[in-house]
Amino acid sequence: MVVAVLLGVLSACAAPEPPVPDTTYVGGSADGAFSVAVTVHDGRATGFTTDGRAGVWFDGVVTAGLLDLTAADGSGLRGGVHGRVVHGGVVPAGGGDDRSFVAVRADDPAGLYRAEPVTGDGALTWIRFPDGTSRGATLIAGTSAPAPEPAAGLVVGGVHFGPPVRVAAVTGP
Repeated sequence: MVVAVLLGVLSACAAPEPPVPDTTYVGGSADGAFSVAVTVHDGRATGFTTDGRAGVWFDGVVTAGLLDLTAADGSGLRGGVHGRVVHGGVVPAGGGDDRSFVAVRADDPAGLYRAEPVTGDGALTWIRFPDGTSRGATLIAGTSAPAPEPAAGLVVGGVHFGPPVRVAAVTGP
């Protein structure tokens, strides 16, 4: 009987949980090679990964606490929501070894942010962590580079950007 109770408790702990609506999780790989943010809203999810130079956007669904997101290049972000933690992996397009990550619930002001161009064409995206640090990427004229620290009125590569705005699910790329 004790074994049955323990097995029940362990399986309940391991089972993914439905995420809290309008929730963002931030984290990264254990080796620090990349950072990740996942924002969940109404069964949909938007994800962003960056190595601090280039970024990749993902979009998909959350079903019974399981993430299934895909990027335009065919790479995937899969994971499970376990309370305040998401763990999973990013699978490169065309296969290969997945890169595992862990992310924690990001209470304001931590989260996923983006600044839209006011003049010109470009993209600025940041993941802001609970400790106040950020990691992001910029894409200007087809060239990726590290993003400057988030601020209003940024000008990068001659492109003027509006203020950083927190990203909600399905508002990503």
